[in-house]
Amino acid sequence: MNKEKKRTWLDDISLNETYVLVLFPDVQKYMEEEWFDNVAVLCSVDDPKHFLAGEYSAFFIPIKYVNQNNDESV
Repeated sequence: MNKEKKRTWLDDISLNETYVLVLFPDVQKYMEEEWFDNVAVLCSVDDPKHFLAGEYSAFFIPIKYVNQNNDESV
């Protein structure tokens, strides 16, 4: 009996489309990259009690650039 795995929306997501949230100060190492202004998305919050409200900056960055940076530092 061969059971096929049920596909979900996660199966259709490409790493090229996946973003991760990078908080300050870690985001600083990406801010000077050529691609940063074109693809990074500022995360802002309206609620001053939200945990991100105390951060200087946080950006959503494509995971492919985060992975690329991690690979180069090894």
